[in-house]
Amino acid sequence: ANGATPTACLANTYKADTGSDECKACPSNSGTQTQTTRTLIDECIADAGYTLQGASTAACAVGKYKVSSGVIACAVCPVGSSTAAVAKTLLVECLALVGYTGAGGSVALCAAEKYKDQNLDARACADCPDNTGTGGVTGRSICKGDTGYSGEGSGAVACPVGKYKDVSTSPDNCKTCPSNSNTAAIASTTLNHCKGIAGYTGEGSGVAACAAGKFKAGALASDDCGTCPSHSGTGSTTATAALSGCLASAGYTGSGGTVTVCPADTYKDVSASSDECKACPSNSGTQTQ
Repeated sequence: ANGATPTACLANTYKADTGSDECKACPSNSGTQTQTTRTLIDECIADAGYTLQGASTAACAVGKYKVSSGVIACAVCPVGSSTAAVAKTLLVECLALVGYTGAGGSVALCAAEKYKDQNLDARACADCPDNTGTGGVTGRSICKGDTGYSGEGSGAVACPVGKYKDVSTSPDNCKTCPSNSNTAAIASTTLNHCKGIAGYTGEGSGVAACAAGKFKAGALASDDCGTCPSHSGTGSTTATAALSGCLASAGYTGSGGTVTVCPADTYKDVSASSDECKACPSNSGTQTQ
């Protein structure tokens, strides 16, 4: 209307209607790829990091990227990786998830006995801490306690005395030894490391009290109970924990290894007792027996 000379819409602008209106800028994150004289909004093509065109232009979602402008779909990051934000433009912005290492096309599972607990991070997988592992499994974000150790990662600790753990690469708690048994050291790895305490024989689930007339002085051993010396016993008492618990039979005095027969003219009528022999009443004797 004013006689001005028409000019082409510049790159990254368009004008759909005839008339003297100014050209409109393409929507954010889209452009005409240096082309001029564009007449449609859909000729505004998504930039790198964005997909579709015109008013439909949208950022590539987390876990996707797009390296060039165009209407093509965003590409999905390789398995084991993702992006830290939307609208990523490079494959190398796909960073390894926990249990993986690397970025872009070099993302890989952490090898067995290694781990990585950092997310969206390309750093290398680390060796499992001492006394932990992955049990031969790859792609771990944490290492779990070996046999004899409870917990995981740097928090794995040895089972204390009196406990054991027979499962590897597990955070399970240590198990308590059966009654009347114990372990000789920390970090025990099997139930059979629980040995009978003094007065008990066997190991693991087979621990049992020494029967009447028997004893066991050694602690934390699966040894059989020993038989009390001749002319001694424990009466009805079980689980005797020392030789000295073997007490003299009737007619004998003492205990353990010092049991002796009552001398002539003395007697003892109580079994399983270390009492001294008593003198016969006046005007009586044992006739040198």
